[in-house]
Amino acid sequence: MKNRCCESGFSLIELLIASLIVASAGTMLASGILLANRSGAIRIQQAVAAHVLADELARVDDRLTAGTEEEHTVPSPDGNLTVVRASDAAEPPLAPLIYTSLRINHPRVQAHVATCRRPAPES
Repeated sequence: MKNRCCESGFSLIELLIASLIVASAGTMLASGILLANRSGAIRIQQAVAAHVLADELARVDDRLTAGTEEEHTVPSPDGNLTVVRASDAAEPPLAPLIYTSLRINHPRVQAHVATCRRPAPES
């Protein structure tokens, strides 16, 4: 009769269980890396959109005319961003001012900013 305590090595079941554990850990690690990469790309797109809106907001004239809407495209690393600027008369608490909104329309990024300015003098 053989003495089993002197045998060394792993049995087939032990190796199978260890390989399953390693494979599941690798799958979880790969999915975590993909998720982090995807969310990083979204954060970059949001930062670009915020920068574009800040730049467009700085370019808004000091005095505006109500009832106007302009649309133009701005190049970005992820494709062109469409910037829409709309100006309307403000609601009663801000009645003499013009409400101007800037928004970005893009399949992956939606951004919006608004400001109130004085109306342009009538000529």
